[in-house]
Amino acid sequence: YKIAALQGYDKASIQLKRLQNGTAELLNDTNPDQQLLQAAQRGSLSKVRYFLKKGAHINIADKTGTTALMYAASEGHDKIVKYLLEKKAQTNTTNQYHETALSIALKNNHTNTIHTLIIAGSHLDDFDNSGMNPLMYAVTHSSTQSIKFLLDAGANPAKYNPNKQNAITLALRLNNSRVLALFKKQGITISDSERGLLRSQ
Repeated sequence: YKIAALQGYDKASIQLKRLQNGTAELLNDTNPDQQLLQAAQRGSLSKVRYFLKKGAHINIADKTGTTALMYAASEGHDKIVKYLLEKKAQTNTTNQYHETALSIALKNNHTNTIHTLIIAGSHLDDFDNSGMNPLMYAVTHSSTQSIKFLLDAGANPAKYNPNKQNAITLALRLNNSRVLALFKKQGITISDSERGLLRSQ
């Protein structure tokens, strides 16, 4: 601490924190909101806790509209996602691309985080600016576990985006037999109109 002060650091803005590995780190408190976003992205739960205690706003977003919950979800930092949810982070906030934390987790195929966000009440059928919704991302990754999570929670595979595409037509277009078999097992039927849309694309 004395060394930091001799180097010209403001004592009021520097805190000495002992990390779990036993080393010490100097934490700068001058912008806790920005530090919270970085900590969430990098996967440091101890720093997320620290900066929230220092006054960071849990739903603060950067210039793209990305929140700490979204950053943690994008990297699959499930412990941080759960902690932020416990602290009442908003699950259905969207960024400038109209992505939610759930759709971001699905884009990156982080199964545990996907399950956590579904349980937390994330919207299941909202489309982002690219015309994709959570179920469509799961189909793209051929993630049958995530697809089942979504379907069991009430996701609608027949919901069309503005381009007249849905999770069913996407599975057909990708010729994904595993996903189509899961849809059949779940009692989801493929309509003639969906087959017709596939042929017209």
